Amino acid sequence: MELVGSINGLVCLSSRLDGLISIIWNPATKQYVNIPTPNLKFLPNQGGTSIGFCFDSLTNDYKIVRVVWFLEDMELQPRPRVELYLVSTDCWREIEVEVSFDMLLSSCDTIVKGEPYWQGYFHGDPYGVLVWFDVGKEVFREGPELDLPAPYFNGLVNFENSVAMLTSAFWSPEGQLEEEICLFVMEDDSSSWSMKFSAGPSRLTRVVGCSKNGEILLFPFEEHVLQLYNPKTQETSNIQTDLEGLRNKFAKYDFEVSNYTASLVPIRGSKQVEEEGTSGKSIDIEDQVA
Repeated sequence: MELVGSINGLVCLSSRLDGLISIIWNPATKQYVNIPTPNLKFLPNQGGTSIGFCFDSLTNDYKIVRVVWFLEDMELQPRPRVELYLVSTDCWREIEVEVSFDMLLSSCDTIVKGEPYWQGYFHGDPYGVLVWFDVGKEVFREGPELDLPAPYFNGLVNFENSVAMLTSAFWSPEGQLEEEICLFVMEDDSSSWSMKFSAGPSRLTRVVGCSKNGEILLFPFEEHVLQLYNPKTQETSNIQTDLEGLRNKFAKYDFEVSNYTASLVPIRGSKQVEEEGTSGKSIDIEDQVA
């Protein structure tokens, strides 16, 4: 399972390889709901999928969007197939896709204002573009290109409730590896990017994500520790974690970061997570609506 993202205190988890198993979970209330198995399935090495978690504020409904590629159809029909799950209906339905794109990750890069965002690739473009799911109109949209030569380490993040691209190293037009942290924020009209700040050198640091107050979570490859960088004070501090035993295995592990705020938001048809050491069946909660 991997962390897809968190919205309003609800956390979405999904199976990394095929997205057939998904769960919406409220850690604060210890309630969860198992999402029905999607309709679109593929055999190993015959397809791929990517999951996004959404919230429609107009209908007060939570949704899961699942993008599926069937390798045998890619030459004849380059567009992926997309199905959508609504908590309110508790079922999947397929929706039309107007654009052709690919995604590298098995879940969205980040979630901003209830909408999932990916680094996508259109028409064989090696540099990629921004793709996001318009949850209200239930369509995919293409964002502006980031005019940056061949990013080396980069990632989409939620920076102070705006879509942003963080880079920690990239190739300059002169062919030099520039080791500095740069943050580009997408304008509100989704037409362009603007640089927020730059700092360096980054010493080949992987950018992991952002905190709610704009601090940047970093993973320096040489030091094997997690760090927080404050762009306002330009100070860096190490993060105390329980990963001490994995210090020599960091290269084999990935970090998934999501902004989370505890809430009492209920989920329709949820069950109660059992405490360790207790017995009995999970409790069905029938009349609760997310």
